[in-house]
Amino acid sequence: MTLLLTLVGSLLGCTAQAAPQPDCQTLRGAQIWTPQGITSAELSIAGEKIVAIGSEKLAGWSGGPCAVVDMSGSLITPGFIDSLSQLGLVEVEMETASRTGGGGRPSHLVANGYNPLATAIPVTRVRGVTGVVLTPTGGSISGQAAFASLAGQTQGQALHPTPVAMVASMGLAMNTLQVWRENFEDAQEYNQRRAAYAKGETRDYSLPKSDLEALLPVLKGSVPLVVRVNRSSDIEALLRFASDFPQLRLILAGAAEAWMHAPALAEAKIPVILDALGDGPSGFDSLHGRAENAALLHQAGVPIILSTFSALDGRELTQYAGNAVRSGLPYAAALAALTSTPAQAFGLENYGVLRVGAQASMVAWQGDPLELRTQVNGLWIDGNPQDLTTRQTELLDRYRTLPGRPLEIDLVPE
Repeated sequence: MTLLLTLVGSLLGCTAQAAPQPDCQTLRGAQIWTPQGITSAELSIAGEKIVAIGSEKLAGWSGGPCAVVDMSGSLITPGFIDSLSQLGLVEVEMETASRTGGGGRPSHLVANGYNPLATAIPVTRVRGVTGVVLTPTGGSISGQAAFASLAGQTQGQALHPTPVAMVASMGLAMNTLQVWRENFEDAQEYNQRRAAYAKGETRDYSLPKSDLEALLPVLKGSVPLVVRVNRSSDIEALLRFASDFPQLRLILAGAAEAWMHAPALAEAKIPVILDALGDGPSGFDSLHGRAENAALLHQAGVPIILSTFSALDGRELTQYAGNAVRSGLPYAAALAALTSTPAQAFGLENYGVLRVGAQASMVAWQGDPLELRTQVNGLWIDGNPQDLTTRQTELLDRYRTLPGRPLEIDLVPE
C-alpha cells in the first residue's frame, strides 16, 4: 500500500504544474529600459533582485516558476532617485518644528531625523521616485547624507546602512575654503597621530574627534563631498582646492554657472547636480545662469544628475527632467540623470539600472515618463510591489460623488 501511494504521488507530481514561488514575478508584455536599449523581453523578480531578462538569468537561480503579471503597453524604467532631497525631514516647510534635517558639523547623521511615515512619501512614490538622497542643511559642512528607499515603515527598513556623502556649502569662498583646508589637514594629521592624540600629546585641532573621524572617508575618497555652489569664480576656487586633496571625490550641487567650466569638470569626471528649472539669474551668485546648463555640461562629457532640491516637490521630478530635455538635454541622458548617474555618483551599487542581479526598484509607466499626463501603473521597491493609493487618491474617491442634491446658488443679484 505504501509503495502504491508513493507511485501515485509521483505520477501526480509529473502531471501537475508546480505552484509559482510566492516572492517571484514575471512581468510580460512591457518595454524594458535596459543599459543596452529598450527590449520587449520578459523580466523576472525574485526576492529583492532582478533574476532574469529574456534568456539571461542570474547565476544560481532555478528559473521559477513565477506568477505572471501582464504589463502590456507599459514602459518599465529603473526607479527614479531625487539626489538632493529633504523628503521625510520636513513635514510643513513653513513650520520650523516639523523640520528635522538641520546639521552643521561633519559628524551629523541626517538619517537620524528621517521619518519613513511622512505624508509626502506616498505622493512622491506614486510619481516614480523610489529612492532619495537625504541631505542635511546648515553650516559650511552640514553633515552626512543618507540614501532612503521610499518603502518600509521604519528607518531600519528604509535607510541604506552607511552614509553616501558629506554635504557642504561654499558661502564666501575665501573664508570657507580656508576653514576647510584647516579641517582637512587636521583630519589627516589626526589619522597619522592617533596614539599621540589619545595621550593628549598633540596640538589642539580645529574640530573634535568625532568630526575628524567623519572627514576621513571623504579624504580617502570612499565617500563623495557634495558642495552647494553656484558662482563661476567659486567653482574655479573649489576646483583648485580639490586638486590639493587628490583622493577627494567632488560633486557640485546647484552649479548655476557650471557650464562656464564644462571642460574642466568633464576632465576631472566631477558629477553635477542641477535644478533643471533654473533659467537665468536667481541671485548675485547666478548672474550667468542659463536654461541650457544641463545640455552644455552633458555635451562636454560631464555626468549630469537632476534634482528638485526640495522636501515636498519630489513628485515633480519628471517635470524637471522634461524641462531639461526641452532645453537641449538628450532624452536618454535625462533618464540617466534620474537613475544610473546618481546611483554611480553615490556608490549605490545595483541601483538605478535594469539588469540581471540589480535591485528590483523600478516603475511601469503608461507612456512617456516625462509627459505630465503619464501615470504609473506598477511600482516595485527592492522587489516588493507598492500600493499606488495615497491620501490624495483616497480623498478623491471619497468626494468624487456626494449624496443629496447640489446646492443651488443664485449668482446674479436682484
